[in-house]
Amino acid sequence: GQLQFFLIYRAVRTALRTPAERRRAVAVLLVATTPVALLAVLQQLHVGPVVKFLNALTGGLAGPTATAGTATRATGPFNNWAVLAGYLLPLLLVLFALMLSGQIARHRRGASVVGVVAFTALLLTSELSAILLLFIGVIVLAAQYGYGRRALRCAGAAVVVGALVASPFLATRLNLEFSSSAGSARHAGVPQTLAFRWQVWTTQYVPAIESRPLGGYGAQLPASIQWRYPESQYISYLMEGGFPVLALFAGLALAMIKRSREAARSRDPFDQAVGRAVAYTVIAMLVMNLIWPFLSNAGLPQVLWCLLAIAVPRLDNRGAVAAPEPAPAALAVTGSAS
Repeated sequence: GQLQFFLIYRAVRTALRTPAERRRAVAVLLVATTPVALLAVLQQLHVGPVVKFLNALTGGLAGPTATAGTATRATGPFNNWAVLAGYLLPLLLVLFALMLSGQIARHRRGASVVGVVAFTALLLTSELSAILLLFIGVIVLAAQYGYGRRALRCAGAAVVVGALVASPFLATRLNLEFSSSAGSARHAGVPQTLAFRWQVWTTQYVPAIESRPLGGYGAQLPASIQWRYPESQYISYLMEGGFPVLALFAGLALAMIKRSREAARSRDPFDQAVGRAVAYTVIAMLVMNLIWPFLSNAGLPQVLWCLLAIAVPRLDNRGAVAAPEPAPAALAVTGSAS
């Protein structure tokens, strides 16, 4: 459910009242990305006791076992690779937007290291939807700041460094996704995971939704559902509460986009950068929710709600955007990133 994540939003929004506090919070989020991403990289390289440690941390679900023909996918300190990808995506977009806007002044080299390590970890998740939408987001943000070629050159350098580590894992994943077994009716151009989801939806979930379109089934799935994972945020909402819950989510998504776009139009370059990154993250989340319930699981929602609490403009008593308080001209990423 969303209540736990909304409580994070309220806590952050209530606690962080000044521009300096909000800048410090973003810096903490970005610096904390480094150990999370490093754990994912070390996990894939099977360095020392890292895999054993992560298995103990996540209840035995974090360490993929490499078997013949099976792609290993990084999970980091989470229990699923999609959770790690959802966690990294908004932070990478915020970091990139802050660099483009000149808000990371004194520690650009450290911020670049954070970005390369986080991007490498994202590649190691082999979560193709998040990787593709990150590339699109980089292009969109670069175009908004008028940095076109320069920004794309920097992004290209990060891709090269990350691909050197992640290429063996990505190659295995792509081979599994698009290879076709003998006797399979699936078209070779359709990814295997999408074909599987379509089969599960049409044979199990859609008939169940048609039986109870307005009420859903709550937390208890009907006996007709054999695959217990809906594999889509929208299918999940329809199963839980029918079309009314899906309509409520549509209203929530529109509110997220509206308020983050208000931040993106701010005259403060920091608020503008975070707002632009968050606005794109919400749109990316809506796309990725088609194939996995990103907003109901860990990773993305914690970061997204924190960033929304930081980015969304404060309103005065009349409902107008409050005048920004004096703030430092740039954000310094310190700690392990320096």
